[in-house]
Amino acid sequence: MANPISKKPSRRERPRFGERRDKLAVVYKDPDFKTKFRDIWVNDDGVMIPKALAAGYIFVEDNEVVSAGSRDTAEGSTSPDSRIGMVTGKSGMKAFLMKIDRDLYEQDRKETEGEATEKFEQAIRGDAHPFSGQYRPRSSATKTTVTR
Repeated sequence: MANPISKKPSRRERPRFGERRDKLAVVYKDPDFKTKFRDIWVNDDGVMIPKALAAGYIFVEDNEVVSAGSRDTAEGSTSPDSRIGMVTGKSGMKAFLMKIDRDLYEQDRKETEGEATEKFEQAIRGDAHPFSGQYRPRSSATKTTVTR
């Protein structure tokens, strides 16, 4: 009697153990989707989805996608409605695929870069407020001396 475990599968029948897999990769029906929108997976932790919605993100629907993650959308996502969603990690948290108009995204990104640059320059100059949570170089810190 032959042992079924002793049959070695060929390379094409099995993936490599440490092989990189794009678990959250998405293929869209519209070939220009990435030029029109910026997409992002957002964890449904009770905080991030409302923040994303307030910032202008909307859910990507099943009819916009050919495949999402490691599955075909024909098999269905883990979302009970038409939103693209899947369970991420062992905690059972769900992540939903969301999109924002590319122009709005670029506008937000430029504002964020400007704020970060200003904070960096303040830190270099040493004129950040000491209690603002920003780095303050030691040379500009107020030195206290104890006298007895």
